[in-house]
Amino acid sequence: MTWRSWRSIGTVTIVLAAPACSGESPTTGALGHTTASAACAPSDQACAFAGLDAPLAVGAKLPLSVDVTAKGFSAPPLTLASANVRVFDVQGHTAIGKAPGFASLLVFTPETLVIDFVTLSVEKPTELRVHRMTKDGAVEALPMPTKIQLLVGDDVSFSVRPYFGERHLLGDIDATWSADDALVKLVDSGTPAGHRVVARSSGTTTLHAAALGLEAKLTLEVLQ
Repeated sequence: MTWRSWRSIGTVTIVLAAPACSGESPTTGALGHTTASAACAPSDQACAFAGLDAPLAVGAKLPLSVDVTAKGFSAPPLTLASANVRVFDVQGHTAIGKAPGFASLLVFTPETLVIDFVTLSVEKPTELRVHRMTKDGAVEALPMPTKIQLLVGDDVSFSVRPYFGERHLLGDIDATWSADDALVKLVDSGTPAGHRVVARSSGTTTLHAAALGLEAKLTLEVLQ
């Protein structure tokens, strides 16, 4: 990034809006030349249309999808960078939360011209919550209650998400899962924050998910 290219975007700053509603568009850059959203699985339509609707979690990684929308522009290869790597860093097209605060995500052309930017906020998570995953891999919006019942043979996938108070935070996290293996079998779901749970015998166990120095718990009552 050159000083000249940074000055060219002026002093306009945008702050992320409140949590997105269903059908909301991806986040538009401050200069109106691009849109940005989390890079989502093709089956996760709610994620794809949500935009950057919440802060990034400290310690989480957020793959980004940035598209040029300005009229008259072709689609050049874009480079992303952070204006303050102490708040978040960027590796390729992935933002990595470092510390609470605000910083601009800069969008460069191959000529190192800044064509747009958005301001990302970063928060340190205060808790983790367990969410159920659908069969196509999407994470359901509402977290699970503290206790659920399963039948022997049930095969359910869960994911854990970081929260700051009552607000969910963005980003992928690596979670470790544990439970009584006499009652349930844990199977890697192929996602960093997720796991499959297969109920194998009746009884009650607690499913533990740990990440970012925090832990979430879900009581599983398995019925015959």
